[in-house]
Amino acid sequence: LAHAPSPAATPPTPSRPCPSTALVSFGMGFAILGAVSASVGLLLIKSGGQLEADLPWYRRRRWLLGFLMQAGVSALTDTVAYSVCPLSLISPLAGLTIAFSALWAMLGVVRGIHETTNCAELSTIGLIFVGVTLSSVCGPRSVGRGNLDRLGEYLVTPGFVSLFCAQSGMIVAWTLISAVPLLRHLEPENPTASTAISALAAAACAALTQCFLKVMAK
Repeated sequence: LAHAPSPAATPPTPSRPCPSTALVSFGMGFAILGAVSASVGLLLIKSGGQLEADLPWYRRRRWLLGFLMQAGVSALTDTVAYSVCPLSLISPLAGLTIAFSALWAMLGVVRGIHETTNCAELSTIGLIFVGVTLSSVCGPRSVGRGNLDRLGEYLVTPGFVSLFCAQSGMIVAWTLISAVPLLRHLEPENPTASTAISALAAAACAALTQCFLKVMAK
């Protein structure tokens, strides 16, 4: 018996970008947009504090616009970014706010804010951009659920609870020392040490915020 001719081989379909990769790129774009908005907002808040100091807060247009860009727009863009990007990839992008703020201040983009930047500061800004670029290129692209279904169990593990208590305790303690006059004597006299502790407390607060934002976004 003659065999029926085999059907022609189906031509390979052209490759398309992985949906998860497209979502991650989309989320990173929103994160960068949020960093730019937040950086301009910070400069507008500072500019409003200098140029509109004689006005009540509700008539400080620069301050109000800066607050909207720094808090409102960033909240929207961060919600989108945290919902589609891995936390390990999106977290380093927060450093762009600092870098963009320094660049705008150096260029005098916002009226009343024009600061000089030395070589060391420019090098630091460059390192931030290099670090963000490397994390974006080499970071994970998967946005699968992973172990999110067991997230409630992870949040009550001894390791996370210990880390949360340590960071929260440091944030609360340093805030009280800085804000309550009766506790000011506990603040280090060395301004470098005080700045370092403030930066560490701010970083701890940002880490917890990003963690819970990711949980809420999912």
